[in-house]
Amino acid sequence: MTGTDALWALRRRLRVPLDAVAGVYVLSRDAAEEDRPRFRAPGTHWPGRITAGIYHGSGGRQFWCVRRSAEVLVVDLAGALTRVVVEVDDPYGVAGTIAAATG
Repeated sequence: MTGTDALWALRRRLRVPLDAVAGVYVLSRDAAEEDRPRFRAPGTHWPGRITAGIYHGSGGRQFWCVRRSAEVLVVDLAGALTRVVVEVDDPYGVAGTIAAATG
């Protein structure tokens, strides 16, 4: 993360080993928000504008870094961190690259 994304998410890096990836896909931001845990620590949430940081819930810990994108990249993980939801320029292209790398 760079610039304001790092500020909102309260972190500069997030490294996820490929063998931890259980699935990768693209969702609309609204659909992804439906499954987002409500308790965040640390992080930032400004409805409709910014969702960033670590969110905790019954489904585990999720990392979010989304601003205003209509579609987001979702990476399901096996481990302490269960999901990563991020805004990228080409979510379908990035999803395809990750899927190809994980087999």
